[in-house]
Amino acid sequence: MDLRLYHSPFACSLACRFALAEANLPHELVMVRTSRQENRSEEFKRINPTQKIPVLEANGTIITETSAILPFIAELSPSSQLLPTDPIKKAQVLSLVGYLSSTVHPAWTAIMHPERFTAEPNSIKDVRNSAITRIGASLQLLETTFSSTPLGETFDISQAYLAVLLAWRAHPLVKGLPLTPALDMLQERVLARPRLQPLVQADLAAYAEDMTDKTE
Repeated sequence: MDLRLYHSPFACSLACRFALAEANLPHELVMVRTSRQENRSEEFKRINPTQKIPVLEANGTIITETSAILPFIAELSPSSQLLPTDPIKKAQVLSLVGYLSSTVHPAWTAIMHPERFTAEPNSIKDVRNSAITRIGASLQLLETTFSSTPLGETFDISQAYLAVLLAWRAHPLVKGLPLTPALDMLQERVLARPRLQPLVQADLAAYAEDMTDKTE
């Protein structure tokens, strides 16, 4: 199958890169740097009218939303075991992906782009602080879950997504988040996987370049 992933450095699309790498699926990578507003171009708007990353093109068909792309990739490579075959375990993984997509990810968006959530410039700080509070509550909930569940040696699409969202905690705007040793261990383990390390390093370099461009 011909696969093309539209990706921005250290965006949520990195989780899709992780899944493609672990599934060992050949694909073309197309960089769409959101920091440079490349996702707002007319060309990309024709690909995804919502102008959001990620987008996966599969044999010419456009698939959007991380929560749809991740299980699609997993289904393409059953041998990679990115999605359990047991119905209950599969539902648990998809439930976590859904929670990350519907609750955790939007809160991060409000932190990084509060202007999308209010038309009042004076409300920017309140929007961001409220989102940080929601992130903290979500992290505590996830910490409780992963503290009581041994990680084992398995790796699935929910961990790919969660590790990227956890890595965003390094953002300079984020202060006062709770301590989460179990989540820290998960993030460290995922980002250290041999197939994922080069992707992390490449994205960090590209992201740093984008941030340098913004300050010049």
